[in-house]
Amino acid sequence: MGMTRSQGANFASKGLMGSESDSLALGAVINSTETFETVSDWAERIVFMEPFHPSFIPERNWPKIVVLNVGADVWGSPTHPELQALVGTLIQAWRQTKLAPLLWLEKRGDEVWVDKVEFPSPAATP
Repeated sequence: MGMTRSQGANFASKGLMGSESDSLALGAVINSTETFETVSDWAERIVFMEPFHPSFIPERNWPKIVVLNVGADVWGSPTHPELQALVGTLIQAWRQTKLAPLLWLEKRGDEVWVDKVEFPSPAATP
């Protein structure tokens, strides 16, 4: 399983967020729980590129999560123009929120849809 979307977001954020922004592309399938714990402690924001439960992120770091829902990985290259345009649009909309956490951003037609995201605690899940 590749990391095309995460790497695409990494490339797009460098151009849109400026040189003061550092980002790392990680994949839930290829990185260890320990890696996710270390990086999520370090990160100011944790960006998911598709919706799924963050059970591999320590719950203490869930308030840092943002979902830029670009859907399934269909581009094959992190620099694919359509991926870069989509991620760029979502990052620009996110910047308008002052990079608020716990948001879900998704492009629907010509508009960007923004909503709050909530994750049930693992303890609350049957």
